Amino acid sequence: MGDLSSVRRDLELLELALIKLPALAAGPQTDSAASQEALLLSRTVFERSIVLAVQAGDLGAFQRAWAQLEPFYTDAALAERLPPSSERASLSALNLLRLLTISAPAEFHCKLELLPDEILAAPEVQKVVELEAWLMEGSYNRALAAKDSLVDIPHSSYFLSKLADTVREEVAACSRHAYGSLSTAEALEVLRLDSQAQLEEMADTHGWVIKDGRVDFAAEEDEDAAAAAHDRSASLPASDLIANCLLYAKELERIV
Repeated sequence: MGDLSSVRRDLELLELALIKLPALAAGPQTDSAASQEALLLSRTVFERSIVLAVQAGDLGAFQRAWAQLEPFYTDAALAERLPPSSERASLSALNLLRLLTISAPAEFHCKLELLPDEILAAPEVQKVVELEAWLMEGSYNRALAAKDSLVDIPHSSYFLSKLADTVREEVAACSRHAYGSLSTAEALEVLRLDSQAQLEEMADTHGWVIKDGRVDFAAEEDEDAAAAAHDRSASLPASDLIANCLLYAKELERIV
């Protein structure tokens, strides 16, 4: 963590220094070797900032760095003046994974539309697109299984871990409605958990009962039913109020 903090400070200093470069201050359209070199340096710094944000597990820093980097990929004037980046496909895949992690399907598809054909066809991006399709159709087990095929995307482990947690919660929600209970072995397989300890931790979080080698989802269902009953009882005064308001309105109409 100490090394990450040191690198982060160095990158922040670099970003501040970039702002002061005369070649950039004159504007990205300036046609000079110095300007092109400054633009290339800026793109590289922002690409490193994204990698650092992922390693630090900082979603906010990732979003800010991507906002600074994206124009270097999508602005036609900049793209013409700079050589293609070897990092674009993998970093674009990371950004798409981030959007899946925060459940932003609309933005996911908007970003997908901005990608040129050669980047869209890159294996890293295609794997994320396939994963998104499985999530949209509710194939959560296939999505969890696909996680293993995405580990070859550089620096993807952070987002894959968060996405696995999100998908596992969806699977848990479906499982408790589909089954009254499951054996612990079945629950471990369905939820793709690695150990009994992980299953017990998830059971504690959701209020499930593990007994005699089975996971009983009924406890959570009972809590949901009690909460729904409480909500219905709490809404009764509101219904009475509405009825009274309608009565007053009718009285007013009669008087007028």
